[in-house]
Amino acid sequence: MNDDFIKKIYLITSFLLRYPDNNWFIELKEIKKEIEEEGNKKEWSEVLSFIKYVENTMELDLQELYVSTFDFTNMTPLNLSYFKYKEDRDRGMGLLNIKEKYRKAGFEMVENELPDFLPLILEFSALSLNNEILMEYKEAIYEMFLKLSREGNPYNKVLNILLKVLKKDEIDCELTGGGNL
Repeated sequence: MNDDFIKKIYLITSFLLRYPDNNWFIELKEIKKEIEEEGNKKEWSEVLSFIKYVENTMELDLQELYVSTFDFTNMTPLNLSYFKYKEDRDRGMGLLNIKEKYRKAGFEMVENELPDFLPLILEFSALSLNNEILMEYKEAIYEMFLKLSREGNPYNKVLNILLKVLKKDEIDCELTGGGNL
């Protein structure tokens, strides 16, 4: 997997893990077209499977699934520090730590999002080519993936491709002795 492919995976999974509003459905068509034009369907099979699910699901039903999966549960929140700290006071320090990593890399956050929001971390990782925060929370992503898989939740496909990329990158770093992306 080259850096361009990894960057695309991060950006596309970031997009797919955002709330599916009207613009989301419009942009999804462009993403599908881009993936299909690329031609490497094996690498994108889980994303294409998720997109097929979306195409066969009513918009309101997908929105309800998103909210019940990520917003109204503490089982699979997209704010990854919850997995590590739960409601512990140390969670605030964890959030500040992530925010500091963004700042050091020259990125400014929008104030209405928490720094541990997975789609935000994915965008940062794609734009900075630095997956340090993702690797730090890889276990949380894996835990969320397992829970969604047990439920048969289609969002597990989005997390699965992300985990494959993180595992591949981790193996590459071990083999080469290199650091993060």
